[in-house]
Amino acid sequence: MKKDMPFDFSVTDIVSETVFAKTEQMGLPGWVTVVFFSDCIGKEDISHGEVLLLAFLDGLCQSDALPDEIIFYHRGVLLLEENHAARKYIEKLLQWDVQFLVSEESCEEYRIFLPEKDIPRASMQTICRHMLRADKLIYP
Repeated sequence: MKKDMPFDFSVTDIVSETVFAKTEQMGLPGWVTVVFFSDCIGKEDISHGEVLLLAFLDGLCQSDALPDEIIFYHRGVLLLEENHAARKYIEKLLQWDVQFLVSEESCEEYRIFLPEKDIPRASMQTICRHMLRADKLIYP
């Protein structure tokens, strides 16, 4: 152990690895959060990226294993617009037990109005806390 480190972190690391290994052996993924920070996948080919994102959302809706939470920030909030093609998938996910969280700063920046009570707006500080508590973060 280094002199400037008051704790031996190796014990904690072993415990964390063991718990994670047992969780995976039992087939339990833990708390899964999907994070949309853009309205497309990738930056090089925007139109193809939009198609890929819609395909991802369709796959998510068809999956047996849904995420526990979906977070939207930055340009990801544009997916929530009423006339966006992603909206039909989001409405399906809202019907299931998936929690949603949307950046209020991004909604204000892009002038997105969310009348749905099921899609709460939150500060980026709150979103940060939610992301830190997740066992797995998925960024499509």
